[in-house]
Amino acid sequence: MTDYTVHATLTVSGDGIDRAKIQQALDAGLAELPGVASRYGFTITDATATIDEA
Repeated sequence: MTDYTVHATLTVSGDGIDRAKIQQALDAGLAELPGVASRYGFTITDATATIDEA
């Protein structure tokens, strides 16, 4: 099996959002990734996200 490390960058903006709300959305999305990956025939063994202010 071949392993890949994937790096993704998102720019997020919106009225009334803060770091905590963005982190909640990222956590929810990361929780969904293993199910999405399995539908495409691969597995995700580690998924993390960090937030940096622009």
